[in-house]
Amino acid sequence: MSNRRFVVVMSSAMSGIFALAAQAQVLSPHTLQSNQLPNSAAAGSLTSTSASSVTYSLGEGSTYTTGCFGGGGRFSCAGPLFLASSFTGTFDLRRVASPDPDFEAYAIDNVNFVAKLSSNIIIKGSGDYRVGTPNGGTVQQLTLNLQLNGGPVTVFDSGLIPGGTGGATPDFDISVNKNGLVNYDTNLHIVASATSAEAMAPQTLNDDSSIQGYLDSCACTLPTTKLSGSYALVPILETPEYSEYSVVNIHWNLATDQRAAFSRIGPITGTGNYWVFADGTEQQLTLDLVIQGERITFDTGVIEGTDFPMVDIVLENEADLPLSDELGSLPTGTLSRE
Repeated sequence: MSNRRFVVVMSSAMSGIFALAAQAQVLSPHTLQSNQLPNSAAAGSLTSTSASSVTYSLGEGSTYTTGCFGGGGRFSCAGPLFLASSFTGTFDLRRVASPDPDFEAYAIDNVNFVAKLSSNIIIKGSGDYRVGTPNGGTVQQLTLNLQLNGGPVTVFDSGLIPGGTGGATPDFDISVNKNGLVNYDTNLHIVASATSAEAMAPQTLNDDSSIQGYLDSCACTLPTTKLSGSYALVPILETPEYSEYSVVNIHWNLATDQRAAFSRIGPITGTGNYWVFADGTEQQLTLDLVIQGERITFDTGVIEGTDFPMVDIVLENEADLPLSDELGSLPTGTLSRE
């Protein structure tokens, strides 16, 4: 058995103008159409997750559909199609060297989508995108390797189809699915563009942030150790009941502790989702953190709110896992109130 237990105290705040904007959004009575971002997402400079990657946000027109698409001949399925009431999230895009001179190539990392059906479907993964003109007309292909609620990794592919813009920050308007929309399938229609700096609210961990616990992969125990670093919140959905944010650009480090020699833990990265109820009384945070190569999932469930845009939350993860379980499981992410 592999044992691990982590307690993360995440205490942070936005700066000035971002704090005021976020507070106004949470208390706003209006609802954004579909998963449309605030107007600020369309203006200003772009925000990179690193020197070579850019954060993208799903926009209006993005849909998640699952069920029976038919088209299977004599063995065609019978049943309804289900359309998610919202399909939101973010991913990172970076340009890479293309093995084919007729195409521009891109890597997609940190896919962090949420589709809301009867409960939330948390979608994580990575993939590849290419666009080019091999025969004169512009064609594109998007391939994503995705986990839905911690299930097996499944390939979603658009095939090589007309369209695409290319360039440093290509726009997306493309569908991917598992088996060509034959019989039972799941189709993700992705409409996305690069997120502007104005649409991202940076957060900085303060001196109250810390981590403690045991990590089996390095056979080391962490006493309460300060965390430093930053992350950002991207507003992706607003309803009369709650506001939803994608947690991106997580870059945390352990404070130097020579006695414990934790320098080999290295940086902590990951993604997540944050919900704040409109009245400010409740909140929920899920984080998918990579610590020493292990993906550790935290989910607070719905808990008492804090003075958002301040974020002051304690997260816990404790598991006894088979040695063959390298990644653990992902949360269902269900958003509900008792």
